[in-house]
Formats: sequence, C-alpha cells, structure tokens
Amino acid sequence: MDERLIRAQFNGLSEPEKVEIMKSLAERYQMNFKEISNFSRWEKSSATGIFEKDGADFVFVPGDAVTLGWASFSEGLTADSAEELREVYEEFEFDGTYEEFLGSMLTSPHTVEIMPMLAEREPRGIYGDKIPVDDPRVRPEWREALTRAISGRETLTAFTVLDKVRFTRTGDIWKAEIYSDITYAGLLENLAIDGYSLPTADEWAYLCGGGCQTLFPWGDGIIQGLRLQHFDKAPFTLYKPNFFGIKIAFDPYKSELIHANSPMSMGGDGGVNICGGLGKFLGYLPCSPYYKPQAVEEPMDGECLFRRIIRIE
Repeated sequence: MDERLIRAQFNGLSEPEKVEIMKSLAERYQMNFKEISNFSRWEKSSATGIFEKDGADFVFVPGDAVTLGWASFSEGLTADSAEELREVYEEFEFDGTYEEFLGSMLTSPHTVEIMPMLAEREPRGIYGDKIPVDDPRVRPEWREALTRAISGRETLTAFTVLDKVRFTRTGDIWKAEIYSDITYAGLLENLAIDGYSLPTADEWAYLCGGGCQTLFPWGDGIIQGLRLQHFDKAPFTLYKPNFFGIKIAFDPYKSELIHANSPMSMGGDGGVNICGGLGKFLGYLPCSPYYKPQAVEEPMDGECLFRRIIRIE
C-alpha cells in the first residue's frame, strides 16, 4: 500500500502532493475529482479530496491503525448526562457501575487496520433517484395522498406513503423517491457489480469517530450547546460534515446498513430509546461509533439508509 494513503503521512503532505494523489485515484476509479477541502470537527481535522461519481459526492478517507471500542470514561460524564443516567438507574433498579451498564451496549476496545477508502459523504435510502411528481411511475393514488397531506400545511417538507414512496420538497418543488423492494443480499450484490461496498462495523466506527476514545466523537456525554433532533429546534448540530467531511450518526431514528454476514446496521436504534423516554444521553447513545451493530429484519423498509464506499487496494 502507498504509505502516503495512511492518515499521519497523508496529513503531512502539501496540497499539490495531495492533488496529485487525488487525480490518480480519480483516474483509477473513474471519478471526477473536484477539489481539496478542509474539514474540522471535535478537535480533529483533515484536508482531503472531494470527488463526484454516479451523481453523489465522495471524500478520500486515509487509512490508519486505530483502537476502536469503549471500556471506561476518558473524560467523565457531563453533569446533565450523569443526572439522566442516575434517574434511569433508580427507575429500573440496575446493578453495577455506569461503565458496566454502558459497556454492555458497546463494543470492547480492539485494534484494527483500516484501509484507505473513498466514502460517500451522505447516506442514501433504498429509495430510487428523485423524480418529478408527475412522472408516470408515481401512482395517481400516491399523488392524491400528497395533495391531501400538504393541504393547509405550508411548512411540510417530506411525506411518505406506506413505505412505498417518499416525497420531499426543495423550495416549492416536490420530488418523489420510489421504494426499491430489495433484499440485503441483493443490495450487496448490486453494489459489488458497480464497484462499491458497504463499510464494515469497524470501518463505520472509524468514519464516525476517527478512533476516538470517548463515547461520542466530541466526548463522554451530551455537551452544552448541542442542538439535537427530537429535542431541540433546527439548525441541528450533528447534521454537518465531520472531520472526514461526511455526515454520519446525526439522528438515532436513522441507521445505516453495514457489511456483515446478516443484515446489520449502526448509527441508530430507530428511536427506541427516545420513544422510551430515556432522555438525550441514552437517546443518542445509539449514535456512538461503538454502539453494537443492530440486527435488521427483512424485508427492509424504506427508512433503511446505506453509504457506498470504495476500498483502495
């Protein structure tokens, strides 16, 4: 492997050297190299290449040997998170330490080598491409349902019909995305045909946390100033590019499929903890890089997300 594709070496290169490498990757993987861009978040930063392929943006993510997983607090819980956890302990009468309780839901520390990759910047749904609402593939009853939904609701920006089609609005224009009924094995096969893969659990954790030693990329608890979906008003803090330039783990109601022996996902629990009234800390714990992968039942519904990657050999 080209040592320049390892994180420490890559970060030490000059911009012209990085551009040279990015152009060679673009040629190898038939992508359009757009620019070198700087990203900084949670005291980590990178200047990396942005690419375009098949209508989506990708970023170069350098490889690294990192320790992933969690066993104990590096910084300690914030006061608010500790209070939330104390209340849960009292209500459900848990035994053991906080570390034991949290550790049962998280992966244990382990050291792995992550290959460099080109990673899609935003996860995508199993829905198809966005098409005009008047496209013949959009059934009349779906359009009628949308018309009824938006009547008198000027602020509505998204609407789903029975996991069959999702309508989203940009400005005054509504577009439709039709759900693609596909199995997990079929999705993996289709991705491989096009030269893509899903990230493994370790790769996803690296993309999310960069090898952090804390529960979350920013620390061990919910810090002051975080604006979280389902608790605060927009703009939401986590729906921004991280230090690798990707949007990831921003909503516990949304999880991403990963590459595994059976359908598994990371980055959320479907909102189970939040719906159970467990508060911000435990509500967002499934967004931790180290939350254990969750089994996904088939047939997969239209809310499943996935992120395409290309591993650089």
